[in-house]
Amino acid sequence: MRIGTAFHIEDENAHHAVGPLLLPAATYVASLDLLVQTFPYDYRLPGLIELVNGSPAFVDALLGVSCRADWQIEKWDAEVIRYRPDMRAMVRIEVLARAKNSEEIVARKAFAKVYREEGEGRQAFRLLEALWEKTSGDDFGFVVPRPITYVDAQQTLLMREARGTRLLQRVRKDDPAKVVHAIRLAARAIAGMHQLSLPEGMLPLARLDKVRQLSNVANTLAEYSPAHVAAIDELVLDIGRALGTGALAPTHFDLKQGQILLDDSRVTILDFDKMALGDPLVDVANIVATLRAEREGSNARVERRAGLAEAFIDEYFTHVPASWRDRFPAQFALATLVEAGTTGRGQRGRPEIVNRADRVASAIVHAQQVLAGNIN
Repeated sequence: MRIGTAFHIEDENAHHAVGPLLLPAATYVASLDLLVQTFPYDYRLPGLIELVNGSPAFVDALLGVSCRADWQIEKWDAEVIRYRPDMRAMVRIEVLARAKNSEEIVARKAFAKVYREEGEGRQAFRLLEALWEKTSGDDFGFVVPRPITYVDAQQTLLMREARGTRLLQRVRKDDPAKVVHAIRLAARAIAGMHQLSLPEGMLPLARLDKVRQLSNVANTLAEYSPAHVAAIDELVLDIGRALGTGALAPTHFDLKQGQILLDDSRVTILDFDKMALGDPLVDVANIVATLRAEREGSNARVERRAGLAEAFIDEYFTHVPASWRDRFPAQFALATLVEAGTTGRGQRGRPEIVNRADRVASAIVHAQQVLAGNIN
């Protein structure tokens, strides 16, 4: 048995590790067949501890090899903002350097993503380079973080800091009129992403078996609520017939409001690790699902979100082929059922959903309404 670090960071609460490790980086307990690691050491993520400590490889990458000898590093601040032991880490870096022969000061801000597999990180860098080259020169309605380099030995991708406020924060805090404007900008940006022409072979073909997915969803929901088996089976058949076969397009496959930044009229989309050639309506359904008012707890939040899903849908389908819209209700109905079969994150504040059986019943009704053309 192998156990990694004892905590898991997935939000913006940064964890600082300062100075050398006070405990051994790794200890093997033979009697338990147990490997204990001391954060930020991670056997599978060799770049993590070097990022935290500011190793020369990363200093060179941010300042340039020729500059390092002439500059004194006065500050290297590395915040681990997301960390999944043995799998992946995201680190925010701020470096401050002073010229040795003058008072000139240089400040750099960047993000680093540490990968478990070398090939995975290198492919992510190649894709980000292609996306940057494509979107920085033409008006596709969005940009991506500018890549700096990929450090092979540490399996780490370095990229410039992206400007902007997350769409999720805009939705929660901005003036309602500004929120609608932000939603429409985001929809336009996502439509542009879905119609990018990338070099052949850059994106893998998504391995999505709709028949198997529908079967798995039906089995999961039936297990949660045996009383609704007949309704579930009928609904899944209806969704399968309506989905049909759509056009393949660059699809994010992990798109959330938190991965969309807005800075005035500039939209930045983040995190393309799962991007593949697939059904772009998967992304649209994911975003619309998070914009639905019923996911929020208080009446005030419900009122704030009224009409946002409709605004997003209206704007998005104005900028893509008309035939895409016909398939959206089925994809959204499927997303609704998939959500009902998950662990229930995002259901807080919904007292009417007290157990999984009730969640399934609610999802069935909503999916039926969606298939009938009512997206509300």
